[in-house]
Amino acid sequence: MCILHTSDWHLGQTLYDFDRTFEHQRFLDWLLATLKAEQPDALLIAGDVFDNSNPSASAQHQLYRFLTAARVQVPHLSIVVVAGNHDSPGRLEATAPFLKLFDAAVVGHVQRHADQSIDLERLVVPLRNARGDVAAWCLAIPFLRPSDVPRVEDAADRISKASPNSTARRWRSRWRAASRGRRSSRWGIATWSADRFPRLPSAIS
Repeated sequence: MCILHTSDWHLGQTLYDFDRTFEHQRFLDWLLATLKAEQPDALLIAGDVFDNSNPSASAQHQLYRFLTAARVQVPHLSIVVVAGNHDSPGRLEATAPFLKLFDAAVVGHVQRHADQSIDLERLVVPLRNARGDVAAWCLAIPFLRPSDVPRVEDAADRISKASPNSTARRWRSRWRAASRGRRSSRWGIATWSADRFPRLPSAIS
């Protein structure tokens, strides 16, 4: 299975009042050409798709025009988009029902059940190969805000349990739990907003 991983596009960004739309479009054109040449099975976009939580109409148009063109160039392409700290989780997820028709999954925030447990099933996304078979599972973790991180019991535990390594271990445990019943797949992938888990490996079996 071939996977193309990318992040931090920051569409809509201006740098010292300089509009970077042209630069972003050149990047998207290059990425589209790369997709056409390599024909990957999945495209993972790991956060900071937009530069701010209220992107312009032109920035949103750039994103959705690219995603549509990507599916035209690679008809079997699975797409996973997770929100970064610059993105608005709700705004990014607003198009999820429509993008699902293009086999594109969008995860903006972590949802919880009535008992406050994390809805793991929503974060586990199937990745299909050119034959349409599920070849891998992606654990799509968006940027985690304080409310998304499990509470700790006391102040003494706060530093150790909130550390990137400790948080990564808890997510590994959740990944293993979510992986049960999916043993037909060869391997699993985790994608996340990168500054949250600097030491978490990108592939978890």
